[in-house]
Amino acid sequence: TKITNETTPMKQLTLILLLNISLVQALQILVFSKTTGFRHESIADGKEMFARFANLTQWSITCSEDAGLFTQENLSNYNVVVFLSTTGDPLNDDQQAAFEEYARNGGGFVGIHAASDCEYQWTWYGAFLGAFFSNHPDIQQATIEVEQPIHPIAAALPLRWTRTDEWYNFQSNPRGHANITILATLDESTYSGGNMGSDHPIIWFNEYEGSRSVYIAPGHTSQSYTEDAFQELVFRSLQWAGRINITGRQNFTLSATSSPSTSSPPASTSASTSALASSSGMASISTTSSSSTQDSTPSSMRSRSSSNESTLQSTTCSSEEDAISSATMMVTSLGCALLLLV
Repeated sequence: TKITNETTPMKQLTLILLLNISLVQALQILVFSKTTGFRHESIADGKEMFARFANLTQWSITCSEDAGLFTQENLSNYNVVVFLSTTGDPLNDDQQAAFEEYARNGGGFVGIHAASDCEYQWTWYGAFLGAFFSNHPDIQQATIEVEQPIHPIAAALPLRWTRTDEWYNFQSNPRGHANITILATLDESTYSGGNMGSDHPIIWFNEYEGSRSVYIAPGHTSQSYTEDAFQELVFRSLQWAGRINITGRQNFTLSATSSPSTSSPPASTSASTSALASSSGMASISTTSSSSTQDSTPSSMRSRSSSNESTLQSTTCSSEEDAISSATMMVTSLGCALLLLV
């Protein structure tokens, strides 16, 4: 009697998803979200999105409010730095110089939403990012038109992407910069309050002084960070900025986000978790915030209330036991999936 094990479509889909996730190359990512001006409530949602990314990949992700991490030595540990709705003046002169050196050495960058609403006096950052924020109308629905649909960053987006967000106007048009490529523009006929006319860039990338940077203007709302298309956009931007192969669509709903611990473990605990995750092929995500004085002065470019975190905290979103368990589960899942083909 011949025994066969037929591979059903569901089994094939499971295998494809598992293999697709396992083939995502490792990145070291620093997500920086310090604010000295207006603080977006959606920063917390953005951190949860990055936790999902870590759970899906081999990426090690650090979420921090500590500008002290911006030294040449420390930044050399990261492939990509993310500014997640940073506002005001989060970096001092020495920290800015360290970041410039990081970029010139080929480091990647992804700026989300209010990354254009900070460091207005930092001339280099303005050229690196492409444009500074000017103003915005009320949150409303509008349509984004993808200009470069074959570029890997934008390849998964609909050609006309209608969504609700806070739509930025900029002080200048980034299209005028020699090394900037516009990926998508905003159709100002689909909403009210745009002031840039028929050419309103909203997502673009820059290849500047050896670095790769991506700027994503949407991202004000909490809902953005659970939206499949938005998550796909950020995910692909991280891969492009980090100079690794860009994978196909990810199923972001497969990964549950761990809740941060309320305890404050010593630095050695966080470091050992990252080392374990790296050696096991799994990602880790840790979060820190620096001590800072609350700034009641509105951002120089708009009058809005400001708030900031004022205590030194260090939390990890995954313990060593979690990392071991996750690594074991992935290896077991991949093994079981491959057995389905036998």
